[in-house]
Amino acid sequence: MAHTGLVEIFNTKKVRTGYIENGVLVKTGLTRHEHMRHKKPRSWGTDMAHLQLLQELGGDTIQLKLTDESVFFISLEDALQYGFEDILRADFGSQWFVPVEYWQEMVKHELK
Repeated sequence: MAHTGLVEIFNTKKVRTGYIENGVLVKTGLTRHEHMRHKKPRSWGTDMAHLQLLQELGGDTIQLKLTDESVFFISLEDALQYGFEDILRADFGSQWFVPVEYWQEMVKHELK
C-alpha cells in the first residue's frame, strides 16, 4: 500500500523539485532544455534517490510537470524496465533515464 501523505523531494542543491503523494512521484518546474537527455536515446531523467524513495513508500507512478504545461507520466515498473543510469550534468548526480517513447503525455482534460 502506498504512503498517503505528502513527502517533499529536493535536488542535490536542496532545492524543492517536487513531491510524492498517493503513490505518485511528481517532479515540477521541469524544462526540456535542462531535464531531458538530448543525446540518443533522447530520455527524461530523474534522480536515482527519488526513485528509491518512491519504491520505499510503495509508489507506482512518475509524473513530470514541465514549465510549458506539458505533463508526462510512466509507471515505476516501466521506468525500471526500460530505463538506464547516466549523468546528465555533474551537479545533478546519478540520474535514471527513460527514453521518451515510453512516456505518455496527459491531455488537458485528464489533468487534475
